[in-house]
Amino acid sequence: MANIDLHKPLSNEFVVPTNAQIGATESLAPRANENEVACMGTLTNNLHLMMDSFYKPTPDRYKILCEAKAFPSDQYAFASQAKAHGFDPEDAIIEVSPRDGEYTLREEDILATIEEHGSSIALVIFSGIQYYTGQWFPMQSITTKAKEKIFKEIGMLPVIRERSLLLTGHLEKLLRESKYFVPPSEAARQTPLNPCFTIITPTDPESRGAQLSLLFLPVGAGNMVKIFDYLAKHGVTGDEREPDVIRLAPAPLYNTVDDCEAAAKYLNEAFDVLTS
Repeated sequence: MANIDLHKPLSNEFVVPTNAQIGATESLAPRANENEVACMGTLTNNLHLMMDSFYKPTPDRYKILCEAKAFPSDQYAFASQAKAHGFDPEDAIIEVSPRDGEYTLREEDILATIEEHGSSIALVIFSGIQYYTGQWFPMQSITTKAKEKIFKEIGMLPVIRERSLLLTGHLEKLLRESKYFVPPSEAARQTPLNPCFTIITPTDPESRGAQLSLLFLPVGAGNMVKIFDYLAKHGVTGDEREPDVIRLAPAPLYNTVDDCEAAAKYLNEAFDVLTS
């Protein structure tokens, strides 16, 4: 088993946010509410700020994949980022071009390029719409392919899955220790005088993902909504599904054991308030 620190978000190792949120002043937009306006830089400046966060090249994985003849200032930004990290743009930037006699890119050519150069690609970046031809790029298939290739190359999938198993297992343990937890076999016997919950997700870790589905009992008593509201007010983000289920899913890239413990703590507090 890998040495995984569950107290730190895994995402910190891959994406380092650098953008500060800037509030707009009323003088900038006198006809808009302050919370409806955001200060923005130029498109190229925004692109640089984004790439500062996501472009993390290494000696072996440093290339930028983009469409050929991207918007000119975008191309300058790609080249500037490569130079800033000590790479030659001629080598560091891979441009996917249309086939001879064609004007737009074929999806299969983009995916094939990712497959061919995946071990050296640090960033895949395409405009939503190609400014010159108006081609809409298939972002879902591009990002899916890039994730699969990069995760496969750097061995992230096993690490993420192992971390997910540990976090969800820890949350499950905490929930089962709650005095308000009952086994699924006892769910049908609960009365309105005894608010409680059970977990209807499979207990076998290999038969589930990150999610635990909590069924609040007795069904139809309205307890789920009250518990959900209490959790939300205390920073626990779950998902409510009728009838009477709240889904809690520790995200392995972002959540920690502290988040799991906070979720269990506030769940118990919510029941304490409900039954007081």
